[in-house]
Amino acid sequence: MHAGARLAANVERRGNLLSTGFLGTPCLLDALADAGQQRLAITLLLQTRYPSWGYMIDHGATTMWERWNGNAVDQSMNSFNHYALGAVVGFMYRRLGGIDEAAPGFRRIKVEPIFDARIPRVRAHYDSCLGPITTGIEGDAHGLARLGLGIPANSVAAVRLPGRALQWRVDGRPLRTAVLRPMTSQAGAFTAELGSGSYELTRD
Repeated sequence: MHAGARLAANVERRGNLLSTGFLGTPCLLDALADAGQQRLAITLLLQTRYPSWGYMIDHGATTMWERWNGNAVDQSMNSFNHYALGAVVGFMYRRLGGIDEAAPGFRRIKVEPIFDARIPRVRAHYDSCLGPITTGIEGDAHGLARLGLGIPANSVAAVRLPGRALQWRVDGRPLRTAVLRPMTSQAGAFTAELGSGSYELTRD
């Protein structure tokens, strides 16, 4: 956590702007989120000043540039369809969409979305080798309020949600009626294990 706090302080000293390249960019937002700096991670993701992903979008980008300032350098030295800085999409699937692999082949799925009211709705779809995994996330200033979840056959999802289990319902019923194992609680959150199927989880 100390290292994470130092990383966050470094980012904040730079005005909440990126200073990473091909190697650091894929790791930065996850590192902040793992250190309890989820809000700062989302602030970076939504930033529109240079250098940022939003800067590219605001300057007409429809694909990812090779350089943060791709519109201001020698065009012969810059690709306008380059994956390296676009590795942030992994963070978006894992942390915003809440689709993460917990065992090879997605036989176990980790569903632990970061919710931020600045992104009130997220839809994610991933075609795993077992079948499609889908999530639909909604909330407001009070926090995460709804999670739609599709789990393919032969897979199990460990779903971590904020609050207490008694505050959540699945398809209109108490959540405990659908879980495979007893739920475990952590500080301010709990984890429920769900088998394959489609679910609508809502917070009272």
